[in-house]
Parts: sequence; structure tokens; C-alpha cells
Amino acid sequence: VGATVFSPDTLNFAVIAQDADGLDSIRVSVLDSTAAVDGKLETESVSVFSVPVPAGLTPGILFTIVAVATDITGEQTVERATVTVVQRPPN
Repeated sequence: VGATVFSPDTLNFAVIAQDADGLDSIRVSVLDSTAAVDGKLETESVSVFSVPVPAGLTPGILFTIVAVATDITGEQTVERATVTVVQRPPN
């Protein structure tokens, strides 16, 4: 899955995780930040994230969102999404 974003801007996205055993945590890393959400032992979690994209990133640069879901047995699933910085259109 890919997305585009301006620089500067805010990148908003959701992570959906499911596990029949129950979720322990969901951890998301993007750019220089990491956020974690308690899975509350639920079998499904929908988490919304909002990450500031700094000024000065060159259009065409790619960066990756990495989401790691960990269930109550310690098993992990890792998913990645690529984001492309695009040039803001002139006013």
C-alpha cells in the first residue's frame, strides 16, 4: 500500500490488527517517531495515528511506515507501507 504526503504536512492513517488469541500491543514507527497502543487483549484493534511530516523533505523521497502487532503469546506480525513525498501544487 502506498500513499503520498506534502512536506510539511500531517500524515494521518489507521492500523487495523486482528488476532484470535488477543492483541497485546500495536507499535508503529514512521520517520523519527514510534508510538505504541495497548491491544487490551482484544481480538481486533483499530488505531488512528497522526504524524507530523517536517518541512524540507525533497519531493520524490520515500519513507516507510512499519506496524508491528504482537499477540498475547508473543507472536508478531510486521506490515510496511511506503509513503512518497510529493510537491505541493502552486496556489
